[in-house]
Amino acid sequence: MGPSVKVGVPLAAEASTVNQTEEERVMLNWKVVTKSLASFTAISFALCVGYGLLAPPAFHPSWLLEAVLPGFKWLGFGSFLLGLVESALYGAGAGILYSALYNYFARGAAHDAERRLRTVRAA
Repeated sequence: MGPSVKVGVPLAAEASTVNQTEEERVMLNWKVVTKSLASFTAISFALCVGYGLLAPPAFHPSWLLEAVLPGFKWLGFGSFLLGLVESALYGAGAGILYSALYNYFARGAAHDAERRLRTVRAA
């Protein structure tokens, strides 16, 4: 057989023996996470409003959208657009915060693993 080529993330057993460089670490792209969460929250808002229009008033809490989204009143076209934009902005903010925190802690975990690996090799 020819030489084997490793593709993707190393197995858990190999992870402690593989010395990862800065480029090999898995970091979240904040732009992708931000766009994903902004889209998710905007779509979720539109689905909630659609459900609210189809279901009887006793089965949907329109007051919740009014409480969470400043300026939103059930339901006019301008209010819908305002809620859609506000929802997307909330999602974008969550995406920026999440990706920054994830990358910060992933970097710290990689440094800890590298330090432990050096200690084991030195022993």
